[in-house]
Amino acid sequence: MDLLLIRDSRLEQARLEFTSTSADAYIRVAEALGDSHAINGLPQLLERTEEAFRALETTPESPVRQQDTLRAVQQLTRGFSELSEEFAKIRSDADAAIEREVAVLSDSLQKLSLVNRELALRTVRGADVGDLADQRDRLIDEVARRIPIRVVRGDDENTLILTTHEGVPLLDHRPATITFDHRPIVNASEVFDPGGIAGPGYVDALSGLTVNGRDIAPGSGDIQAIDDGLIAGLFRVRDEIVVEAQQRLDSIAFALTERFQNTSVDTSLAPTDSGLFTDGGARLDTADPAAIVGFSARIAVNATVDPASGGDYSRLRDGVAALTPGFLGDHAQVSRYVAAFADQTSFATVSNLSDNSIPAGARELVQLAHQARAATTRDVTAQEVSFQAITDLRLSRSGVSIDVELQKLALFERSFAANSQVIQAASRMMDELLSIAR
Repeated sequence: MDLLLIRDSRLEQARLEFTSTSADAYIRVAEALGDSHAINGLPQLLERTEEAFRALETTPESPVRQQDTLRAVQQLTRGFSELSEEFAKIRSDADAAIEREVAVLSDSLQKLSLVNRELALRTVRGADVGDLADQRDRLIDEVARRIPIRVVRGDDENTLILTTHEGVPLLDHRPATITFDHRPIVNASEVFDPGGIAGPGYVDALSGLTVNGRDIAPGSGDIQAIDDGLIAGLFRVRDEIVVEAQQRLDSIAFALTERFQNTSVDTSLAPTDSGLFTDGGARLDTADPAAIVGFSARIAVNATVDPASGGDYSRLRDGVAALTPGFLGDHAQVSRYVAAFADQTSFATVSNLSDNSIPAGARELVQLAHQARAATTRDVTAQEVSFQAITDLRLSRSGVSIDVELQKLALFERSFAANSQVIQAASRMMDELLSIAR
């Protein structure tokens, strides 16, 4: 065996698992957001809402246009909520996957401990250990997929010690105790934040990865935290990739609600009134830094414009706080709503979205998601090529070479045939000698 090739092959596989897991998450985020051709993507929902207001602007007295506008804004808020739900599902799936992979990791380490013990016993007895050595290599490969490792020889040649690539012990005669607490439902406000740096509105509610009581999960702050392999990739999905997408989505919903509750946009509003879009029915408190966290799941249409909730369509024309219906043909308020879509907006800093209109911010969100998907897909392809190349090289230098063994078999066959001829010749000579002697 070429131990250096085996080590490099396992490290390449861990990198592939990490990259593939990240790519899968980016794909799910991008598919949830849709693209420029999606029917119900976030940019399309905003575009249809703007178009509905433009149509209402031309005929503000039309009950049909008012109904269409209400339907458009309701679909928009529902779109925000459904995206937030999908992001929560991706994070929950990642959390559940971490639990499964930790269970496999612990089981593999337990089996490795038993194999090490049996290898030592067989070595003492002088028995064959080839099958156990192969089983051990397969188990080590399973561990290395999930956490990059270092393999060190123990007290004798057939006993191995495993540590993480950073040096945290995983197996030294006994397997380490590895724990992870799964959370069935992961909300937008729930994060893994042992350092308390996430900011207002977030709760440190998610589990890290402890090895013999030491948390080595990415983001734990431990100097020897893992940063590669399948498990680290799942932590990245749960704690980084989807959290970033959620923050951008929340920022757009927040900016939309803030804009439409501004008294310069809706002149019917008092400074304490809720606008067309609300925070679960209440006015959005823009002074509360925690209000933006998970806001896309709470954004709702003001009940005063919905007849099903005791409201009136006419307030889409006259302003959501209008006390009495205005002039049927007055489109001034609707025009202010239309202008609000085009006004430049500063999104929350955490979103890293450019200052632009709200629809442009939604398009940028989708564009960034698809760019990340394309980039990580390319990374996966490159990593697959690298892993396959080093795996082929490992196989060519390790284990049994079929070509070499077939060559030996052919040589043995020729030798056997030659020896058979010698024996036959000797037998004939003995027969001749015996016949002469008689």
